[in-house]
Amino acid sequence: MAIRPDVAKVVAGVNDLLRPKLELDELAGHIEAMIRSLVTQAWNEPLPPAPPPTLGARARRQLAWGRAYLAPWVLRHARGRSRGDGRAA
Repeated sequence: MAIRPDVAKVVAGVNDLLRPKLELDELAGHIEAMIRSLVTQAWNEPLPPAPPPTLGARARRQLAWGRAYLAPWVLRHARGRSRGDGRAA
């Protein structure tokens, strides 16, 4: 049975460097073959589409944006200040 390489197997292969009787050329060949196979698979098998975000996730993202960008803008404009006030040109 052929084992298809994936990122976990490539990383596990690098752990072989810790073994005392290591054949570096053989290991390098295996890693190169795995990477070639991964690249080939990546072009032939596109990732499945991501599921749409839930209503709660969208709301949290919008609230975070509002806290980070909208609230400071509203407060500055309510006070009649600009981001550039007090800066030298």
